[in-house]
Amino acid sequence: MIPWIEEELARDRRRELEAEADAYRRASSLLPADTLWRKRLGTAVIRAGQWIAGSPTPA
Repeated sequence: MIPWIEEELARDRRRELEAEADAYRRASSLLPADTLWRKRLGTAVIRAGQWIAGSPTPA
């Protein structure tokens, strides 16, 4: 191949890899917030279930 074409292809591939890495970093930075939200909801559901289980049965 012509050297300048190889350089252009390498530059394009590098840009693609950098864009994928940026997207991965952005996605991974969002995961802890999502996990924290799910953990809080799960804790609330468990506490509600324990409260219902501990309440007296209606007659």
